[in-house]
Amino acid sequence: MLKFPANTYLSRVCNVNALFFLKAAETKLPIDDTLKKKIGELVGSGIYHIKDVLHHLRVYAKETQPHVEETNSRFYPTIKTIGNHIQMHLRRLG
Repeated sequence: MLKFPANTYLSRVCNVNALFFLKAAETKLPIDDTLKKKIGELVGSGIYHIKDVLHHLRVYAKETQPHVEETNSRFYPTIKTIGNHIQMHLRRLG
């Protein structure tokens, strides 16, 4: 790993780039197992519209993981991911 003198242009750019790549990696994480179970509970209780499930998951994530940023797709999945999991649970039920 390269070391640049502190407070130089290169050290600032490298630190910003490293932070960017760490944040980008955070968006590729699979959905958390507790959220998968929560989706299963919601679908089992008759809540299977994506926007309704999204709302319940956001509230659940804020209550159980208050320190996690909303950019973290592990605890704040996309609408597409939620839809896929709803379909998976509906197939298991049906």
